[in-house]
Amino acid sequence: MGALLQAGSFGIPAGQGEKGSTGAAGKPASSGFGSVINGSYVGTNGGSQGEYGSPGNSGKGGKGGDSNGAPSGGPFIVGSGGGQGGYPGCPGRGGEPGGGGGASIGLLVAGTVVDLDGCTITTGKGGNGGVPSEGVAGQPGGAPGKGGAGANTNPGYPGQTGGAGGTGGPGGPGGGGPSIGIVYTGSRPSVVASTYVLGAPGAGETFFATKGADGVSAEMYAADLPDGGL
Repeated sequence: MGALLQAGSFGIPAGQGEKGSTGAAGKPASSGFGSVINGSYVGTNGGSQGEYGSPGNSGKGGKGGDSNGAPSGGPFIVGSGGGQGGYPGCPGRGGEPGGGGGASIGLLVAGTVVDLDGCTITTGKGGNGGVPSEGVAGQPGGAPGKGGAGANTNPGYPGQTGGAGGTGGPGGPGGGGPSIGIVYTGSRPSVVASTYVLGAPGAGETFFATKGADGVSAEMYAADLPDGGL
């Protein structure tokens, strides 16, 4: 029987699977006024939720070991298979948005007729916009399989570790709350010989270089018209 030939080379080591990308950030609040719902003010001028990150990339399988050639009558050594690549990590959830700030409204008129004469209409400060949360980190990728290593074989290399999932995007910051003398729906109130003493509106929150809208400051605001009829 002929002599054994020199063993073939090991499989080439595999690198890491790529991490998933970070999700898009939520949008900041675009309005400084929420909504009038069932006769009450509701701070609906919050940001939007951040988006999920993307999944990681699967790890690639490792290269198998080389096989030997052999002279006539000699042994033949085969290469073992490479290990399986790891599974990709799941992506992280996007951050929660910041809510709209609370309002300071002197008088809210919902679908009725009001006449004011000789009044002082006073408001306080609107609430600041809410702070959103950051996105959640993605899960790590799965471990790879080992390369084969049978008797009288050239071993293969393990596969790649799966890439981690991408982190979720941060939520969008909330808008500031308004400070308005009179908010109304329907008919515009009649105001005669009256005085407004208005507080400052709330500030829109700033988060990761994005800012929610500042609250509205006005003597009168039509909640059922675009931009309050200002």
